[in-house]
Amino acid sequence: MGKIRFAIEGTGWRAGYYLRIAKLLSSRFELVGMVSRSEERAKALSGELEINVTADKDSILAANVDFVVIAAKKDLLFELGKYWLGKGVPVVLETPAGMDEGTLREIEGEANSGAKIYVAEQYFRYPQILALTSLIKSGKIGNPEMLFLSYAHEYHGYSIARALLEPKGEVTIKGERHEFDITRTLTRNESYTDGVTVKKPWDHLTLQWEDGKVCYFDFCPEEYRSPICTPEIKIQGDRGLIRFFDKEIAEISTDRVAKQIVGQISYLNEENRAVCEPIIQMTRIVKTGEENPNWSEYQEIMDIRVGADLLYYDKYGMAGLSADETAIAQVLEDAGEFVKTGNAAYPVQLALEDARVAMKMRELQ
Repeated sequence: MGKIRFAIEGTGWRAGYYLRIAKLLSSRFELVGMVSRSEERAKALSGELEINVTADKDSILAANVDFVVIAAKKDLLFELGKYWLGKGVPVVLETPAGMDEGTLREIEGEANSGAKIYVAEQYFRYPQILALTSLIKSGKIGNPEMLFLSYAHEYHGYSIARALLEPKGEVTIKGERHEFDITRTLTRNESYTDGVTVKKPWDHLTLQWEDGKVCYFDFCPEEYRSPICTPEIKIQGDRGLIRFFDKEIAEISTDRVAKQIVGQISYLNEENRAVCEPIIQMTRIVKTGEENPNWSEYQEIMDIRVGADLLYYDKYGMAGLSADETAIAQVLEDAGEFVKTGNAAYPVQLALEDARVAMKMRELQ
């Protein structure tokens, strides 16, 4: 596949990820431009971001891009996408596909009529999730039947559950959302050390599919960034258990590379004797000097292994991508393949299912 040429409608926080990816992986992606709401804002951002930012959609159309990424408010994604679809341009919608049933049915109708719609669900493409998926497929724990998932919210979390369990049939959701106090530490833009507590929602849900597989879904939004509220995953099979925990780095070498134990697999070997092995993650610490605490320093995952078995490696060659950016870069490649061949790594039907499950979760509040 040649270089993927795309544009972005939106100039906010989420659009920034695509901009960084295009700059760091310029041999794979070409960001033709970004669409802003006004020409005044576009001019200001063009200099700040060092990229073509415009309010003139016709100039983007003339550039003949492979697709346009819609990175805007959740309830506006498809509404904005319809303009491009009407011009025959494929769209990549940020998640979720829609926030209400009417929007989802409209997307479904457009897709069934041949419109090229791809949804940018990246979480099942995360390095750690890919590694766990590979470990499950090794067969060491047998048939995975139970998942404890405390990693991502709503539609993101459900896409991970599907990838890890590969369940069959309709899902039933039970549970509650509570609010608890937690000391604030890190937001999208700021770091706090003032000890102030804030109320945060916490989902405690049970998802059960027709084939009997179960996911215990436990998530608080603070897990995305807080050092005192970190992700955890457990996958139980009939012959073993995989545990993942996102630990803080303990030791860093002089070349800014860290070796982390991020989990463990316990299973029965061919002689039915118990074996326990650590899950090892090699991580490079990237320092940028940016003011935003999320980007002043972050981790770039190099590879993940169990013993001699390589579960994941960074195919982008240590370009300086965070885990989120690595996953989104793969989404861009998947979208390019979809536009070119029609083959979708994440079909729109799955995106609609994830959005509908998320709606059911919100109804339990």
